[in-house]
Amino acid sequence: SSSSSSSSSSSSSSSSSSSSSSSSSSSSKEKKVDSFNEYMDKKEEELPDVECILSGFSDDIKAGISWLHSKIEQMTITEDVIFDKPLLTDTKKSLKKLESKHAVSINFPTGTQKVIIKGIQTPVLQALKEIHQIARDLSSSKFSLPKEWLPQTDTCELKALPPLSSEWNQIQAQARTTIPSFTLVQAERVQNKWQWEKYCFERERVERQVKNGTEIELFLFHGTRTNPPAVIYKADEGFDMRHSQQGMWGVASYFAKNASYSHVYSHQLANQHRQMFLARVCVGRSFRILFFIFNSFLGPIRPAFECIRLNAQFSFL
Repeated sequence: SSSSSSSSSSSSSSSSSSSSSSSSSSSSKEKKVDSFNEYMDKKEEELPDVECILSGFSDDIKAGISWLHSKIEQMTITEDVIFDKPLLTDTKKSLKKLESKHAVSINFPTGTQKVIIKGIQTPVLQALKEIHQIARDLSSSKFSLPKEWLPQTDTCELKALPPLSSEWNQIQAQARTTIPSFTLVQAERVQNKWQWEKYCFERERVERQVKNGTEIELFLFHGTRTNPPAVIYKADEGFDMRHSQQGMWGVASYFAKNASYSHVYSHQLANQHRQMFLARVCVGRSFRILFFIFNSFLGPIRPAFECIRLNAQFSFL
């Protein structure tokens, strides 16, 4: 504003005075830039805590901003932490809160269990300390993978079960309880790390609520009808009742102790083989409903923690 006013008041001056004014202005700008550089050099260590307000000629401000960015870039470091378990949404939210707390950037590369922290050195190291603690807490929790799981590179993989292995025999024996002629053609273990950790979290929560020794975990059958089982075991949510249809007891994910019941809802393949799940299900407290009065009595309302929590552990043909 003052520059514009000065230009207006000197419009009647000769060209020689105009040239002299321009030279003086240029010298003044150089002094301002030098002064700014000296100031910032002295303040370099304090830069994370300094609010810089630049004022002056447009070119000077652009030069100052460019220099400031280069200085910040020189002071910026990047660190990473690799978790030994998949990062759940809740864990990511907790880690993201450290961004505003320490003025750093935190990102999660897709398809990895890595956390990348970027920012000025001191805040990054402070955030890194907290993230390492979170990683240790998760590592020491009950979320360890089942001992029978084989090594995997992707979050979700199928592992073929050897015939006559303990898991194979478990599936066949449980199915033959109600289908004596049952023949197991192929069995695959679903190793979905995301679903497993979510299941463990819910199971631990139910265990804290149900303290009377009640058996809260069962292996139950589930048929998917026309839906390929892969739609379920590859999804983050697994068995998602939001996609369920109205059943005898309402909209829910249904599981059965008897294979003969779930066989009716099994998924039929082109070769006429049928496919269904044997799922590890955390049921919480349960209650019995008499079949012949199901229209008039649906049982007591259960607290949220007693809702069925589940995870696909096996699928078989």
